[in-house]
Amino acid sequence: MMKTIFLFFLTIYIAYYLFRPVTEKEIKKFNDPDNWSNMGL
Repeated sequence: MMKTIFLFFLTIYIAYYLFRPVTEKEIKKFNDPDNWSNMGL
């Protein structure tokens, strides 16, 4: 049981660590008013 919980949190941590830089880049791109060309318009 303890091992299952540990693996569960480890998976969440790895997923968070992998997806965080992409998300920050997307947010920065979204908040940049001079970057309309990258928003698919």
